[in-house]
Amino acid sequence: MNVPITSHIRRYRLEQGLSQAQLAKKVGISRQALILIETQRQIPSTTLSLMFSRVLNSSVEALFTLNDGPSQTLIAKGLSSTTGRVVLGRVDGELVAHPVQTERSPADGLIHGPNTGDSRLSVDTLETSPQWDDQVFVAGCAPILGLIAESVNRQPGLGRVNWQMSNSSQSLKMLRSGLVHGGGVHRAPSTKIGAHHQLARKTFPKTPMVLVHVAKWKAGLVMSPGNPMGVETGATLLREDLRWAIREPGASAHKLHHELIENAGGEKRPDVQEKVPKSHQELAMLINYGQADVGVAIEAVALQKNLDFIPIVEERFDLFFPRHRLEQPAIKRFIDSLSSRGVKQQLCHVPGYDTSECGHVFECTGQNQDA
Repeated sequence: MNVPITSHIRRYRLEQGLSQAQLAKKVGISRQALILIETQRQIPSTTLSLMFSRVLNSSVEALFTLNDGPSQTLIAKGLSSTTGRVVLGRVDGELVAHPVQTERSPADGLIHGPNTGDSRLSVDTLETSPQWDDQVFVAGCAPILGLIAESVNRQPGLGRVNWQMSNSSQSLKMLRSGLVHGGGVHRAPSTKIGAHHQLARKTFPKTPMVLVHVAKWKAGLVMSPGNPMGVETGATLLREDLRWAIREPGASAHKLHHELIENAGGEKRPDVQEKVPKSHQELAMLINYGQADVGVAIEAVALQKNLDFIPIVEERFDLFFPRHRLEQPAIKRFIDSLSSRGVKQQLCHVPGYDTSECGHVFECTGQNQDA
């Protein structure tokens, strides 16, 4: 069903801290009916719209916006797990859909019905004059990519940047599948870019690649404030009483975790934990909430949560791009913006990152070009 209005009820409900059940009760409908309205599968009556306006203390025009023209149903590439609201862009001319990252982020379309399981998604568009060619998709686990995207999106004329949170392995897989323009990786020491050159040539043997530097950081052990468990490197990491938070396989932090255990004399064993953190931030939150004692992550998230940190390695985070994409105006504007004064001012005040060389572009030759 192509609904001619866009509902913003969910965003306003969350801003006021209301659950679906609470709001449904206040306006006199069932929770199931509210879900249909929030997901834009049902248009509320005039009376109900006025009830929403009264309860959420917002105008009807703010809660519901009229689409200027008929929506289209298009087929886009995307991950088979993608549902709900999506942003759209073109990667090498092919339409791609990714889930929006926050409730406040505007959507370009809605996933229409179940996907076919072959990475082809049916999308009902919400925009009549989309600027999909100006959308830049980047994937990576660096939290600072979110700040970069926000900073670029605020500047007029630079197009749009959408960050998809994913570990290093997932980022390369998405890049290889044509789902993102650039994929972020941190599998090289801070002073040895050659490791990333070799990885690019191995992963994309037939495609000329470039590396765009974003930041250098320290990765290591994250613990509760004051290190109450007395965590240290070496054999103490093998203690049975330590509750580990371990990133998912494919994450560089997962690899570093097992290297630390093996170097301490431990045997490689299956990861045993109730919740697998899918990002550096999630790992820090588990420790901050007392659900784990120690884990491997980057220093920046430890500083953000006021957690203790023992540095282990210094790494570099680079974005991999096929070289031909640098000719596209949106990609060129994005890369240029990384070294712009406005973005640099934002990045230099975030603790835990060295962004002094952010925006530097390196031709990937596969040869040793370590600094």
